[in-house]
Amino acid sequence: MALIKCDECGKEKSSAAKACPHCGKSRDHISSGVVWFAIAGVIVFFVAMAVMG
Repeated sequence: MALIKCDECGKEKSSAAKACPHCGKSRDHISSGVVWFAIAGVIVFFVAMAVMG
């Protein structure tokens, strides 16, 4: 575990914390954004392959 800076309030929090103890911002939305970005990339890939092939 390390102390990291909260993106929302700028105060330090544990890297293992699910939410900032100061402002309550959770880290779940970050990981879900990455998942949606990956899914969109896969969809774009398959659409491009269908158009080209």
